[in-house]
Amino acid sequence: MAEAGITKKAIVQQFKQLMQEKPFEKISVSDITTRCGINRLTFYYYFQDKYELVNYIYYTEVHLSMLENFHALEDWSPCFCQLLTSILKEKAFYRNAFAVKGENVFTDYIFSLTKSTLIYIFGTFFTSTIKTKEEVEFTADFFACGIVGAIARWATDGMQESPQLMTSRLGMMVKSLLIVTQKK
Repeated sequence: MAEAGITKKAIVQQFKQLMQEKPFEKISVSDITTRCGINRLTFYYYFQDKYELVNYIYYTEVHLSMLENFHALEDWSPCFCQLLTSILKEKAFYRNAFAVKGENVFTDYIFSLTKSTLIYIFGTFFTSTIKTKEEVEFTADFFACGIVGAIARWATDGMQESPQLMTSRLGMMVKSLLIVTQKK
């Protein structure tokens, strides 16, 4: 079993290296397997395709650590800053991942994770102001679009602002939401 973990890590590392060298669209499964010294069947044992590989990297390296550190609504700021810092550490990889357009892309995946997290938050912490399932869905969808759009723009524009500045800007949006929901 330890060998399986090593192989999976090698696939991830070599794919991330390839993403620093060329755009996602130009990377084939054959490129990945050649770089790793494995056959295609070994790759397909771990991942359905390169899209699933990108999503796996984000989920294991960014999303899980963010969720592990999120304990209450008040904890969102350090978690978001950690998310952006993790993305910044792998700048070339994530810039290329966010630039991919079409079906089954990274932005769809990150949107889905963000929206499900927000559904939980709004359904748990804002029950006095966001009352119906439809309101929770709509509000989560709205904020997920904004958050993912802001992160994608930040990534594809070269991550010029620091994670702290981006977190601060998002904080202004969150504070506005809290003010609006408290007035209802």
